[in-house]
Amino acid sequence: MSAEGKVPFLLANATLTLYRTNAAGSPITATPVWFGACEEQIRIEERWITAQSTPAGRRYPKRRALVPQYQIGINRLWVQQRDALGDFVPTSEVYVLDVLWYDEEMVVWHRKTFYGVTIDSRTWQSTEVFELRDEQMFNAEYYTEVSGTGTAPGIAESLPLWVRWVGSDAVLALYTYDTGTNGFTAVGVTTGRATAEYVPDQSGSFVVTFDGGIVALEVIGEEARVGAILEGAPGPAVVPRLDFMVGTSRVASVSANKDFYAFSAIDEDEPTEGLNTFRIQAGSDTVLVIGATSARADAFVEEL
Repeated sequence: MSAEGKVPFLLANATLTLYRTNAAGSPITATPVWFGACEEQIRIEERWITAQSTPAGRRYPKRRALVPQYQIGINRLWVQQRDALGDFVPTSEVYVLDVLWYDEEMVVWHRKTFYGVTIDSRTWQSTEVFELRDEQMFNAEYYTEVSGTGTAPGIAESLPLWVRWVGSDAVLALYTYDTGTNGFTAVGVTTGRATAEYVPDQSGSFVVTFDGGIVALEVIGEEARVGAILEGAPGPAVVPRLDFMVGTSRVASVSANKDFYAFSAIDEDEPTEGLNTFRIQAGSDTVLVIGATSARADAFVEEL
């Protein structure tokens, strides 16, 4: 296979950064725990929790992959700051680990950012007389990845925001949400499921449509229209639906029955924004905010 058009990502060109997190789990980017190119080796392992069953009449067991788990091993050269001798002391806190590869010749980059990171083990081990390695092993709940050209931006201070499809056919990520542009990007197959279309112009049009042309959530101007507002979370029988996710937490849902679920739904003129929130804007005005504690709109209307 020809190497033309391919990008080799080398460890020597990678930068690893470990961040502490705030109460919401977002990285505190201003004060990284450690960063740089002192790593000697990195190993990222993806392991899946699986279930096995033997349905009646089936000759061989049926295996299902349920959810992945991640373990990251980092073999760093043991170094300390000369003017402030000290060392990284892991605790039971949760971290965010960012791994960025950059190819200067092709001017391209690729990033994997791991969330829900906790320490697993740490070992100091000499490999040669003149070298002592600091081996750090971490576990992670999930990660996001993104690539680009030019100068790589820093990681977002918010948690990953995404929209999950929950149906009888599958449970999967359908859209990712960009807190910078407020845009929704399809990452799953929407055909036969649902779409989330947003036009960030003066109208602020945002429409969630389920298969069959069922409009379940519609934002036009200053109104957020749904069939009914239900405070709380949908039960497992409420399918199909879309879940608005912040990291691994569901903050709101909308079903094909046109029911909108949130912890609370509040009418608020020009609703306030938070760090980990979905925002629908009409021009420069925010008309709908979906966050962990509430959904806020200029006006909720139950008329779909």
